[in-house]
Amino acid sequence: MVRERMIPIVNTPMYISTIKSQLTRLLEADKRGIEANIRDIHRSVYANIPSILHVGEFIWADY
Repeated sequence: MVRERMIPIVNTPMYISTIKSQLTRLLEADKRGIEANIRDIHRSVYANIPSILHVGEFIWADY
């Protein structure tokens, strides 16, 4: 990963909550068969996952 492309994320509980809600929306969209929403939420969830994979004061996510 290139450090210049990364941003610090310090509010980990909020990001975990965000990912949970996005996964819930993904499942609901899947049930309704809304493919565009699934793609958007899928991208959003995977953009946020790096933020919960590290422990420390600053959590770096590559966007």
